[in-house]
Amino acid sequence: KIMKKIIFIFALVSTIFLVRCKKETLLQPSRIDLLSGRKWKIEKLLYSVKGDPAVLDYTSAAYKKCELDDIYEFKKDGSFIRSDGFNLCSNVVLYGPFGTSNWMADSALTRLDIELFSRYSYKFKVVQLSTSQLQLERSTVDYLQQEVLFTFYFQVAN
Repeated sequence: KIMKKIIFIFALVSTIFLVRCKKETLLQPSRIDLLSGRKWKIEKLLYSVKGDPAVLDYTSAAYKKCELDDIYEFKKDGSFIRSDGFNLCSNVVLYGPFGTSNWMADSALTRLDIELFSRYSYKFKVVQLSTSQLQLERSTVDYLQQEVLFTFYFQVAN
């Protein structure tokens, strides 16, 4: 009789554990939901020459203070919107993707492209994506013909 109770309790605990694990797995948002279900704002922008360990904080060189509260939205329908935050700029530098355009990604959301004006595209590698952080890396060639990396750090806008 005691052995039957032990087996019953073990089976009950195992079932609860399995159901709970499945439930937690189902509640994990997809990467598309993580990206498109939030409003983002730029936290910082870092610059580096590929292969060089030196990294420069490029935020204040690329963005005016009034741009640092701009809101970046990736809509599920593929539209991208960068809108002014509370602080409005009298004249805007508009570094990085801006305005209203479209975005596309690969199926695993490891690559993200933002198309501007149907002729220019920002191509990003998605380095990190979580419920509160987004990190995008863009490789390009500078005026010295060196490959450089711009790493954009975003946080969820409050």
